[in-house]
This record gives sequence, structure tokens and C-alpha cells, in this order.
Amino acid sequence: MSKNLFVLLLCVFSCMYSIAQSIEGNKAFQLNVNNGDAYLDCGDIAELNEASQYTIEMWVNVTLGDLPDRFVMFKKEQSDERNRIKVQVEKSGQIYIMQSNEGDGAFSQTSAGVYPESGWHHIALVYDGEKGTSDNGAMILYIDGVRQMISNATFKGTTGDITASFALGGPALNVQYDEVRIWNKALSAATIIEWKGHKVLESHPEYTSLVAYYDFQSVSAGEVADIAGNYPATFDDTEGTVVDTDLVIDEDQPTPIEINYGLKLNVNNGDAYLDCGDIAELNEASQYTIEMWVNVTLGDLPDRFVMFKKEQSDERNRIKVQVEKSGQIYIMQSNEGDGAFSQTSAGVYPESGWHHIALVYDGEKGTSDNGAMILYIDGVRQMISNATFKGTTGDITASFALGGPALNVQYDEVRVWNKALSETNINGWLNYKVNHLHPDVNSLVAYYDFENVEDNQVADLQNNYPAVFKSGEAEVILNDLQLYEKEDDPTGINEVVDAEENTLRVVAFDGGVELISAIPQTVYVYNMSGSVVRVLQMEKESTFIGDLPKGFYVINKQKVIIR
Repeated sequence: MSKNLFVLLLCVFSCMYSIAQSIEGNKAFQLNVNNGDAYLDCGDIAELNEASQYTIEMWVNVTLGDLPDRFVMFKKEQSDERNRIKVQVEKSGQIYIMQSNEGDGAFSQTSAGVYPESGWHHIALVYDGEKGTSDNGAMILYIDGVRQMISNATFKGTTGDITASFALGGPALNVQYDEVRIWNKALSAATIIEWKGHKVLESHPEYTSLVAYYDFQSVSAGEVADIAGNYPATFDDTEGTVVDTDLVIDEDQPTPIEINYGLKLNVNNGDAYLDCGDIAELNEASQYTIEMWVNVTLGDLPDRFVMFKKEQSDERNRIKVQVEKSGQIYIMQSNEGDGAFSQTSAGVYPESGWHHIALVYDGEKGTSDNGAMILYIDGVRQMISNATFKGTTGDITASFALGGPALNVQYDEVRVWNKALSETNINGWLNYKVNHLHPDVNSLVAYYDFENVEDNQVADLQNNYPAVFKSGEAEVILNDLQLYEKEDDPTGINEVVDAEENTLRVVAFDGGVELISAIPQTVYVYNMSGSVVRVLQMEKESTFIGDLPKGFYVINKQKVIIR
């Protein structure tokens, strides 16, 4: 079989597989006029009345520059505003979150420019009345899975008895909604992130808390089916319509890798560690990210464990993260003895089980309050005490080590980067093996997945720093951590895919993509997070896009890799 024929068959098979896994002909709800009557009426959703917790999430597509002034994303609001839940977005990108209970209202807001200018974005509002203030987590706003900074406000322990319909929009001009989900529980960030791009299935960990669910695939005579079966919604079809959309929502959850191994440290002394060698990219570095999965039961510890370190014996130059039995975490970094020391409160580290840990350093930002040092657990940024960090690490002439001391601690998917990764990319990839689709793959310095171990030597998938351990103090074992593979699309360099019933040809080259249109049409280019990065009004023509960063894109429902 020729190479070209093999590639063609591979493309056909992959496209068929992709169609089977994603919704074909996905639809969304669009509001077309700018007045108070233009909204989707979901009825008086009782579970939002006198509720101590809720989560409201949805995908929204709007271009802020097209707005006359603002739009109401959603609301459940009495006419006198004594009882209400409301989220409003200004043309400036500032977001207002309002909640009142018998006139005792709270009002929290973002700064201007927080809401993205255009394209599809996932929005989630999480309320937990027990936590009191937004600083403490009583109200959390996520955009594309990333927690946003909102002004501090005090929220009552429950919502009011809001005798009004839950409404999408009103006023809202040319705003599209999809995958609207309402829960009677405060969902975790990890769950929101994992499921935002997937249909809600019975395997969803909070499935029984789903109150209402609109995907706009079943609409008849202005009535939108509620998949949860509780609150069918209605709209005036002169002001709202159901439209086709390029938003990709997967029908099925990905299948985890069948067999997975990790490293386990078995004794509590300084010799029990994985020695990764002197990773040079961590020396005199202005940025880094160190991430890994860790499994430990704090109650089994004698006192503490060192998660990882790169430390000279005199501690003049070091990077170190240490976890106390109490769940308090210490982050230490020194440069020629000029050291910074930041910490969490007790109880922050989870008591047991697998958890993803990421430490991100950006020396240019100066202080941890400003983002010079950020700690994530399971993709959620943690509060750490403020400390001032130098602009670079020191010249740390020592091995990077996992553990030492560490008792009965397991590690997996250890990755070291010479870049401060974004929260979006950490969250988007924490459950996935790193491959060429990762937007920061060129910044990956060392990568240990423990699948290839021989004579106590652990392969570095980047082939830079093979690691070693003492077999009497550590072992590689099978674990139950669920990891996935990102779909590797065969559309690559100098390969062609026909799209839109042969009206658009997509040709990917090294460094760009050529679009060949057979008819006048609008072409949408989406990045991996579902954001529109380019809109082209094409005639019968050919055009080349050569300024997009390397990565994975969706162009009019066709997937393509730009290398």
C-alpha cells in the first residue's frame, strides 16, 4: 500500500470516528432583538428558591463590540428586585453578579475586560451560601474553567423565594446559548472543567443533582425540551431562534488509558527519592512550571513529606515544596541565600487520594500576590501567603528529586516546563498525556510517566534527563489514576481535508493553513478551548493563514493541526 493511500484511508477512518464521538449538526439558541421580552423562559425553577447551593453553567457566544451597551446573561428576578439572581455583562467586558434575599442584596463584579471580546466561552456561576463571602467561595465565577477575580461581597446563607421565571437573556442582542445546565449543588472546579465540553451523562459524578438541562437539539413550536424532564422552556420565535452552531460538544467521555504505572516511595528517609539529575533549565530560570499527580494519605505520615525539591546542601539555592501532616503546604525558593517562603493554611492539601499539583513561577511578577508563584491543586488556584521572589532562580547545582523524605507516596505524570503555563493549559491537560497537540509542547523539558522503566532507570520522554531510584526504597507499581489520550488528528503537514460538502478545502502546511472555497461562505476558526480566533468572509477564492500559533484548530467543523 502506498504512503499516500494509507494517509487517505487514515484520514477517512479518523473523520468517521470523530463524527461518531461528537454531535453532528449541533444547535444553539439565539436571541435576536434588544428588549426585555427577548429571552428563553425556563419557568419558575423551584430548586433555585431558598437554595443554599447552586451551579448555573452554559456556553455563550457574543461579540461585545456589537452590543448597544450590555446584555443580561441570565436572571431569576422578581419585579421589585427583592429576590433575584442575575448576571449582567457590560460592553466593556465587566461582569456584574447580583443576588438578593428579601432586599438584603449582594453585588459582586469583575474589572473591565474580563469577559472575552467574542466567540464561544463556557460560563459557570457557583454559589455556596455556607461560605459567606465571595472571597471565601460563597460565589465563584468561572470562564472557560478558569476562576475569575471578583470583588468581595457577603452573601446570605440561602437565596430568597424568587417567584419568577429563570430566563436566558432579556435584553440580549444576537447572543447564542448552548448546553445550559442548572444544578442544585455547588460543583467543584475539577468537575466543571472535566465536563464542560461533554454532554451530561449518567456517569457525571453529580448527575443526580441536575435540575434542568437544555441542549436545544429538541425544539418544537417554540418549546425547548428539558433533558432533565422538569422545566421545558419556551420562547417567542420572533425574538429568538434555534440555529446551527460550530461549537463542538462531545457525545461521550474519552476512554481512559487501560494500564497505567506510577512511582511509589516506601521508606521515610532522605535517600528515598527519584533522582532526575541536575535539570539545567531550572537553574537561573525566570519561569518554570512543575506539575505532577500525587497520591498520599496524610494521616499515615509520621509528620510531613517533601513533594519535590532541587536544593543545595547549604540551602542558598533551592526550589522546594513540603506538605505537613496537617495539610499545610510550604513553598520555598532561594537565590544565593535571598530566599522567599510562602505557605497555605492548614488543611489545604487533601487528606487522601490522587490529586494534581502544579507550581508555576514567573519571576517578572515579583510577589506571589501578583502571580510570581502560583500553586494549583486539581486545577484550582490556592491562596498562599504573600512573599517576594527574585526575578530568577539561583544556579542550583543539585538534582531535581521527587521525595526525600517521603513515606508511601505515589507519583505519576511528572512534567517540568521552562515556561509559566497558563491556568487554561494546566486545566485542559492535567488528565491527558502530553503529546504534540499541547500548545506548550516545545517548552517541555522533562516528562516521566513511569511506563518505561529498566534496572531502576526511568525514561524521560523528552530524552533529556533519565531518572534513577533505589529499588529497596522505591518501586514502580500499577495504579488506578485515570489518564486519557488527546485525539491525534491525521490532518497534518501537506494533507488535505474536504469540508462543508466539498465547498471548502482545508490544506495544512508547515506553519499555516490554506483555505480554498468553492462558494461564498463564512469560515470560522476555533482554537482548542472553543474560542473563535478568526472569522473570514470568503468568496470563491483561496487564502492562506500563516500567523496562527502552532496547535490544534477546528475550521468549519474540520479538525486541523498547524505545526
